Amino acid sequence: MFYKIRGWRFDWDNIKYKIVVLFLSIIGLGSSTLFNQEIKWKGTVEKNGETTVIRNPEDSLYGRIKYDLKEDLRIGQEKDEKYIFHQISGIALDSHGSIYISDMGNHRIQKYDSYGKYVRTIGRKGQGPGEFEQPNKIVIDENNDELYVQDGSRKIKCFSKDGIYLNEVFFIKSFIDFCLAENGCFIVQSKSTSSMNHTTNIYKIDSTGEVLLEIANYPYYCIIQGNLGNNFLVNISGYEYDLFLANCNRENFIFGFSEKYLLTVLNKDGKIKFAIGREGSARKFPANLSKKFKKSMFFNKIPPHEPFFYALFCDSEGRIYVQTNNTMYEPGIKIECDVFNKSGYYLYRTELPHGTCLIRDGFLYTHLEDEDAGIEYVKRLKIENWNKLKKE
Repeated sequence: MFYKIRGWRFDWDNIKYKIVVLFLSIIGLGSSTLFNQEIKWKGTVEKNGETTVIRNPEDSLYGRIKYDLKEDLRIGQEKDEKYIFHQISGIALDSHGSIYISDMGNHRIQKYDSYGKYVRTIGRKGQGPGEFEQPNKIVIDENNDELYVQDGSRKIKCFSKDGIYLNEVFFIKSFIDFCLAENGCFIVQSKSTSSMNHTTNIYKIDSTGEVLLEIANYPYYCIIQGNLGNNFLVNISGYEYDLFLANCNRENFIFGFSEKYLLTVLNKDGKIKFAIGREGSARKFPANLSKKFKKSMFFNKIPPHEPFFYALFCDSEGRIYVQTNNTMYEPGIKIECDVFNKSGYYLYRTELPHGTCLIRDGFLYTHLEDEDAGIEYVKRLKIENWNKLKKE
C-alpha cells in the first residue's frame, strides 16, 4: 500500500515491516545483554601490613536468597528415655551420617544412626574417666570418627568411634569453645574476668593442654558488672562485643571480634591466611534496650553500637555464615545471616530457622524446645535448593 504526502511516496507495508524488525532487534539485544551480563563483585582486595583483606560492599553479590527447607527427621520424645533430652548443648555428625547429641542436663552423649534410630549412650554423670559433669560442644575427627567433647570449662574428653573412653585434655584456663587442629592440637577460645581486667583470647594448645601460640587477644567489655560484698559480679547481657570461633572443614579456622565487621581466616597451623570485611554501619542500641540495662544496679555502660554479629559457623562447602541479629531474648525468631564463600566474598543475605547449629551435605540441623509439651528435640531439614547455592 502506497501513500503520497507532499510529494513524498511511502510504501507503508514495507515501513511497518522494518519498524517491527527494528523493535525485535532492540528487544533481542537487550535480552542478550541482560542474560549474558556477568554479575561483578564491587569490593576491593587490600593489604594491611602482612595480611590480605577482602573488603566487601554492604550489599551481597547475589542479593537475598531463601533456603527451601523440608523437614526430614525429628529426634526427641517424652516417652522413651533414649530420646529424652534435658538441655541440648551440641550436635555433630560422623562420616557415616550418624548423629551425636550432647545432652548436658542428663550428663551424656546420645548417638543415633542417619535415620534417627538410637545406637548408644556415651558417658554418664561423674568426674571419672569417661564421665561428664557438663558435656557441651562435640567435635568429630573426620579421619577416624573419634569424638571430642568439651566437659565443663577446662576439659576436652576423647572417645573412640565405638564410644570407648580414650583420654582427656586439661587446659589450665577456662575456655568456652574449641576446634580440632592438626597433630593432636586444638584451637580454643578462652575468656577471663576479674575486678581489674576482662579479656577474651584464642590459643593453640597441644594434646597436654600446653599453650603453643596465642593467636588473638581482645578486651572483653561487660555491660553489667559490679561488686556484691566481697564478690565480683559479671552478668552477660548478650550484647557485649565478643570473640567468636568456627572451624571450616579442618582446612581453615575463622574468628572475629564483633566490635568491628572483620573476620580472620587461619590455616591449620593457626597462622593468618587472610581477613574478610563488610562495609555498612552498625545498629544503634534501641532506647527500650538501653532503659532495660540501666535498671540493673550493676549497670556499667552501653557501648556506642550493637555488635556487628553474634555467631559464626561454616557449612560443608566451606561457606561462612555470620549471624547479624541477637536471638537470645526472642525465642523462635529466625536467624539473619550474611553468607560468604570460603575465599571471603559476600554471596548472600538469608534467614535460617531459630536454633540452626549445623549445615552439612544439603541438610540443616537445629535444636528446638516445645515448651507446652516440655520436649526438646533435634530437627533435620533438607535444603532442596542446596545444589543451586553459589560457591563462588
